Amino acid sequence: MPVVDYRCSSCFRDDSHYYPLASFPYPEVIQCPFCASQSERNYMAGSPSVGFSPIVIHIRKDTGEVSIPGRVDDPVEKGYERVEIRDFRAYEKFRRHVESVEKEKSQFFMEASNAFFDDVRREHRQSQRTRIEQAIRQGGYEATYIDEDGNEKKRWAPITQRARFLFDLACKYTDRTRDERRKKLASGSPNFHSRALEHRSSEASVVSGEAKRASLFFRKGKP
Repeated sequence: MPVVDYRCSSCFRDDSHYYPLASFPYPEVIQCPFCASQSERNYMAGSPSVGFSPIVIHIRKDTGEVSIPGRVDDPVEKGYERVEIRDFRAYEKFRRHVESVEKEKSQFFMEASNAFFDDVRREHRQSQRTRIEQAIRQGGYEATYIDEDGNEKKRWAPITQRARFLFDLACKYTDRTRDERRKKLASGSPNFHSRALEHRSSEASVVSGEAKRASLFFRKGKP
């Protein structure tokens, strides 16, 4: 269970809180238990409850691609430079940067996918609506079915204005469900918290450095 340190902005007292892993990310500001003022997270490595081992990332100079090696002593590939994250403040800055970029990428692909889906659906609906209206004008349509012997047959199926009414209701219900789902997806967060960044000994013992390497994103400039 992680320990998170806070320092009061009024009485300057330090206070530590335990949070379950499931509650990550942890609050940046809480109420001071001593004077009820505002306490902010203390990222200083000298804080008594903080034990922070340096984290190593490799940044590609020309593209900004960030690669997380499996071990801190993994060799740096050509075109990359080695950067150390030495305290929680730098780690939080890096994490927020990754989340920002990943969310931007996710929104871009989501919008492109939604636009394509909407165009296809619009064309399909227009085609279906045209067929329904034509059938209504004719009083029905010739339906194809398979009889008990497996033979394909046709019959005349009457149709009324009710068919268009039901079609429009179905479209409205589908659109409402789609909008609710998209809104929920758009409000989500990548919640980046890479275990690879922590270099846990239990993982390092079973996974080699090269196998655990993870490339996160592309963007010029250091995080």
